[in-house]
Amino acid sequence: MLKRPFLYVIAISLFVRLFNVPSSLNAETIYKGLSLALTVSESDINALGEIFHPSLARYQLHYGNADDADRSEYESWVDSAISYLDSLIPAFQSNGIKIVLALHTPPGGFSEYGRFPKHRLFQEEWPQESIISVWQKLAQHYNGNSTVWAYDIVNEPAAPTVASGLKDWPTLASDIIQAIRNIDTETPIIVEPRYGDAKYLGNLRGKLPSGQNLLISSHPYDPQYVTHQGVRPFKKRLKFPSDRFPKSSALKQFKKLRKFAKRNGTGIYIGEFSISCFAKTKTQINYLKTVIRYMKKIKAHWTYHAFREADVWSPEHTCRWKGRKTEEASTLPKRAQYLIKQFQQG
Repeated sequence: MLKRPFLYVIAISLFVRLFNVPSSLNAETIYKGLSLALTVSESDINALGEIFHPSLARYQLHYGNADDADRSEYESWVDSAISYLDSLIPAFQSNGIKIVLALHTPPGGFSEYGRFPKHRLFQEEWPQESIISVWQKLAQHYNGNSTVWAYDIVNEPAAPTVASGLKDWPTLASDIIQAIRNIDTETPIIVEPRYGDAKYLGNLRGKLPSGQNLLISSHPYDPQYVTHQGVRPFKKRLKFPSDRFPKSSALKQFKKLRKFAKRNGTGIYIGEFSISCFAKTKTQINYLKTVIRYMKKIKAHWTYHAFREADVWSPEHTCRWKGRKTEEASTLPKRAQYLIKQFQQG
C-alpha cells in the first residue's frame, strides 16, 4: 500500500496512461436517460422530467425531406432545427436534463433503403462537404452550453459501399472530429460504427484521432428474437434468459465496445437499447437487469429507447400479445418503474 498520497496519484496516472484506460471508466458521473422521439415539445420534456427524472436525453436532429433536398435546403433546415432546439433548452435546464445532440439525418438523407440502406453521404460529394460545415455551425453555436453534454456526429452511418473518390466513414468521422475540435475543445464527441452495430468496430480501430475525449457507441438489440418479439418478423414470444438465449447473448455488442474502448482510449455511450413491450414482464425486467448491470460494470453512459416514439418501445405503454395491440398504461409499467429506479441511483 502506498503511504504517500501524492505517490498514489502518480501511480494511478501512470496506470491510466500505460494501459490506455477509457476516460469514461474514470468518470465520476455516469449519465443515464432516454432517447427521445424524432419530434418533441416543451410539454414532452417537462413530462420526461416529472415522470422519469433522468440526467440525460438523446435529442435527434431529424429532417424528413432530406432524401430530396439539396445542400442549400438541408443547411436551411439545420438553421431552423437549431432555433427550435434553442427554444427547448430552458425546459431541459429546468428539469436538470443534459442532452446528447445527435445528427439523426445527415446531409442528403438516404439514397437507398432495404436491408442495407445507403446514406447519400457516401454516394455524393456535396453531403461530405456539408456535414463538415454543419458540425462547425453546431459546435460554434453550442460550444460552452452546459445543457449539451455530447455531440453524436451521425446516427447509424449507412455505408455498405463508398463511391469512388469519396471518404469512407473512419476518414470522414476523423475530419468531423477535427472540425469540431477546432472550435470546441471539450464537449465529448460520440462516434458510432456503421449502422450503429458493434460488429463493424474493426473498421474504426486505430483510425480515430486520439486524445479527443471521444465516446464509442452502438445500438445493441441482441438477441433480436428476444428484443423484437411481437415485431415483424419475430412472431414468437420467448423467455429471457433461457437455454437458447442465455444472458451472454444480450451482451455481445457491449463486450465488443468495452474491448474497443480499452484499446483505443475512448469512453462508452449506449445511444439505444430496448425490449419490445410484447415480451412478458418478467422477460423485460430480466433483460433490462442484464444489460444495465453490465453497463454499470463498464461505466457506460446510456439512453433507453425510447420516450414517446413508437408505442412498442415506449416505457409508458403496455402491449397485448393477442392481436398485437398497444395502449397507454393507466399506471407506469414495471419496466418504467425499473428505469426510474436506475435514474434515482445516479
